[in-house]
Amino acid sequence: MSLAKPKKKIVVGLGNPGKAYQRNRHNLGFMVINALAQRQHLTFSKVPKSYQWTAYTIEEPSVTCILAQPLTYMNNSGHAVLRLLNDCAGELEQLLVVVDDIDLPLGRIRLRPHGSDGGHRGLRSIIAQLGSNNFARLRLGIGPQGSDQPAEEFVLSDFRPEEYGLLQTIITTAADCVQEWVINDIIPVMNKYNALDFTKSATVEA
Repeated sequence: MSLAKPKKKIVVGLGNPGKAYQRNRHNLGFMVINALAQRQHLTFSKVPKSYQWTAYTIEEPSVTCILAQPLTYMNNSGHAVLRLLNDCAGELEQLLVVVDDIDLPLGRIRLRPHGSDGGHRGLRSIIAQLGSNNFARLRLGIGPQGSDQPAEEFVLSDFRPEEYGLLQTIITTAADCVQEWVINDIIPVMNKYNALDFTKSATVEA
């Protein structure tokens, strides 16, 4: 398989494959990639088996955007991302990882050019496999978690029905952010989207 193009951006959304995980908070990265693929009327290829991918090209400026979802499960995301970068001759500066963030509330997003794993095992796996944290990431809030609920249990819980409206707003906003990142410098995109706050729309359990 050859995905190599003169100019490209690579967007990877993190999550776990399978119907049991589809509505999990941990799968917010997958949800954004699905939304982006739907906008372009794209279908995914599962060759190779470690990730599924699709791509589209923007004529002006001339950029090919590769969308991918690791199929190696969250804690082993790095194996799929490394394989993807090798397959498409990608560089770290072309990569954006879309990931859930338990430390941010649902309704906030954070675009960054690089950084630590922040305790996220998917990011930790990617950093370990790539040997660098020098790649962009879009963190999407999924909190707050209950004070007596383990983080591992919370991230694998489904979004509540009363959160669906806000969830769709975040998916749409994150997809917009990704599309702007594909064709623009990251700094103005950061300044625009990091300032947004939809948390007042969130329903918080008493």
